[in-house]
Amino acid sequence: MIRAICLNPAIDRTYYIDGFEAGDKYKNNHPRECAGGKGVNVAKVCGQLGEPAAIYGFVGGAAGKRVRGGMERCCRSVRLVEIEGQTRTTINVIDRRLRRETEILEAGPQVTGRQVDALLGLLEKDLCRGDIVVCSGISIAGAPRDIYVRISRMCRSVGAVCVLDANGESMRDAAEGQYYLCKPNQNELAELCGVAPTTDPELLCRMARQVLPGRFSWIMVSMGDLGGLLVSGTECCLARVPEVPVMSTIGSGDACVAGFCVGLAQGLAPRRAFVLGMACGVVNSMCDGVACVTRGQVYGLLDQITLSDPE
Repeated sequence: MIRAICLNPAIDRTYYIDGFEAGDKYKNNHPRECAGGKGVNVAKVCGQLGEPAAIYGFVGGAAGKRVRGGMERCCRSVRLVEIEGQTRTTINVIDRRLRRETEILEAGPQVTGRQVDALLGLLEKDLCRGDIVVCSGISIAGAPRDIYVRISRMCRSVGAVCVLDANGESMRDAAEGQYYLCKPNQNELAELCGVAPTTDPELLCRMARQVLPGRFSWIMVSMGDLGGLLVSGTECCLARVPEVPVMSTIGSGDACVAGFCVGLAQGLAPRRAFVLGMACGVVNSMCDGVACVTRGQVYGLLDQITLSDPE
């Protein structure tokens, strides 16, 4: 089973405002709202592909109840620990005319050590050999800095696969763990390597190989409309994606991760799982929702994604 970890889920509220400028007033908007957070997005896309996932995290207040309700509709198992405080809200402003996306991310509530132990206990009890566990997004106040490291070790102890999709401080805190896959975008990879951002596939391959040893079996680098890279110690393949009408790229990285994990769960080799992941990311960008794909669109796109050797 795919088990998605979302320590700090959110209510995603998306506004569509053409010509958006800070300081102006925008009346009579009707935002779209849904359960969000990177792990929540992964779980949603898995379900849309016909591979319902389990979701783990913390929720609080009325917003937390809405997250739980959304997850109960799309997940096979909902393992959300109730906490004090209010689940956060994320504000997305999509400007289709200028092709700009603005995100305002709240910090979220705080958890106690007992609540962390309860969540890790649920995961440990459920975890089976062959499961795929996805550690996604930012942590939550009060959680130990090494929580993703603990989860990666838990996975290794039972023969489960652990995937990491985090950045910034959460990525640095996860550094002592060992993961099957890490999914940065090209800017996050550059930050991880301490160098200037680049879109050059050869340079990105070399950068990925700098951080592979002892930590990751594979690194999947998302590059927006330039496609993506899948890198191991011996392989590096570049995926080119078709040009499509883009509505919003929010959630596309999470859709990539979900598609890759669904491919692994269905027995695909990493390269084929990579193609499935890239197709999910492209389809998500064509929708006006977050973490929104259809199986028909995804599988109809597979033949339009080409793999080549960038080196």
